[in-house]
Amino acid sequence: MSAVDTTHITAPPSTAYEIINVPDPFRDLVARLGVPGTFVGPSEQESPWVPFGPGAAIRHLAFDVRNNRFSNVLWMKSPGVVGTHKHHGTVVMICLAGSVRYLEYD
Repeated sequence: MSAVDTTHITAPPSTAYEIINVPDPFRDLVARLGVPGTFVGPSEQESPWVPFGPGAAIRHLAFDVRNNRFSNVLWMKSPGVVGTHKHHGTVVMICLAGSVRYLEYD
């Protein structure tokens, strides 16, 4: 699948109050198979890194609300701790560099 050209799309001014119709080549597919509000684009422009505390950032890759699954990347920029929290369902974690210790389990 080829990437969608978004270089011609610009954000409206911050004072804008109207809904802007952004071209969407997958509109029919999403309308037929998707759930509104669940699409996350593949580029960093469509899914930016969001600060997650002082030393981390998170980037959302996919939401599957029908099956209660989601995918994201958590980037720990320096040694740190993610506080204890709960998930509903299975959690799969892959550490790409460094090491990790999951405090909720041995």
